[in-house]
Amino acid sequence: MRIRRKKWARPELEACSYYVDNAEDMKGKWHEAFADNSRPLYLELGCGKGVFAAQHALKYPDVNIIA
Repeated sequence: MRIRRKKWARPELEACSYYVDNAEDMKGKWHEAFADNSRPLYLELGCGKGVFAAQHALKYPDVNIIA
């Protein structure tokens, strides 16, 4: 999804408590964003609508996923 082309997307994303607008602010601190930061951290590049990340999270609940 291209956020810049969806007028409704920005407010909907910003309403999410774990939405990060500027990834640079999280540099070196990604583990702090998760309740259980002892789990491995997976990064999905090109996440699209997040279907793969959501399915992966259900299949592997012992992993923290950034999408």
